[in-house]
Amino acid sequence: MKLASYFKISALCVVLFSVGCNNGDDVGEPLTTKVLFFNAIPDVNSITIQVDGQALTNVSYSANSNYFDIETGIRSLSILDTSSDEILLDADFNLVLANSHSSLFLAGSRSDVRFAIEIDEILGDGSAEGTTVRFSSLRMVHLLNDEPDALQPLAAGYFNGAMINYLDPTGWFSDANPASFPWNFANSAGDTLVTYQYVQKPDLTRSIVVLGNVANNSIGVRELVHDTVGNL
Repeated sequence: MKLASYFKISALCVVLFSVGCNNGDDVGEPLTTKVLFFNAIPDVNSITIQVDGQALTNVSYSANSNYFDIETGIRSLSILDTSSDEILLDADFNLVLANSHSSLFLAGSRSDVRFAIEIDEILGDGSAEGTTVRFSSLRMVHLLNDEPDALQPLAAGYFNGAMINYLDPTGWFSDANPASFPWNFANSAGDTLVTYQYVQKPDLTRSIVVLGNVANNSIGVRELVHDTVGNL
């Protein structure tokens, strides 16, 4: 049984030109996109997310927020330690695809917070370029902050040749046949770092996130459920 790989779209690489029509007097509502935040910073129990100076939510380690409507364009992002209000990160990020969903993954350590933002929409079904489709889908995300090399997902007959680079989520995979199997995540030398019992779920779109620290053996795997298929 093979898994098909679908297109991945990076929110940092897509250029979108939006053309609006009005009578010249109405500016119209600002374009927005929905953004979810995931905290994989292992040495911070909870972080506060601020966008353009406005506090949106607190997110505990290995947890995610709900989706928030945020205006497209270049936005300022601040990450604070919730317990002390210490600023851990001040940076800009670019939301370029309106009326879509994105996940912003935060990783690293409190002294070196890093992030990646990925569009959650799945485009292309092999029949028509640009066609938007929904199906039972998953992608893999490597957020182990002290394992900079790519991870290998090892499961008999699945993900052959796939590699997961740090802070660079894979494209989407799909398989219509429900199954359950042990899933090993190995380092570049082939040594298994963590084993995860994966269960395919035909009605969900999920990110499978590997996070934690190798040095202190605190590696975990977290299923981030984006929503039911067709309802991101």
